[in-house]
Amino acid sequence: MAFHVGEEEATEEEATEEEATEAEAAEAAMEAAEAAEAAEAEAAAEAEAAMEAAAKEAAEAEAAAKEAAAKEAAEAEAVISWAGILRAAHDMTVARNTA
Repeated sequence: MAFHVGEEEATEEEATEEEATEAEAAEAAMEAAEAAEAAEAEAAAEAEAAMEAAAKEAAEAEAAAKEAAAKEAAEAEAVISWAGILRAAHDMTVARNTA
């Protein structure tokens, strides 16, 4: 009978060790899940920051393009204006020379 008592104690110790191992594994799994959630939240925050930066960059590029287009239009208008003035002067010179 002493053999059975020792065997039961050993079985209880093994069960206790298994429970402790399972508890440690469960705790490690919880910690891993929490770490995964934190990493996911950090990745989402980084993605949002990147999208905001891209939107800001796109807006700046659009503003620069509009400014460049307005400058080009003003320069073209000035060239057209000078061309008109030169054409009028030429016409006056031709009219004066033919008169």
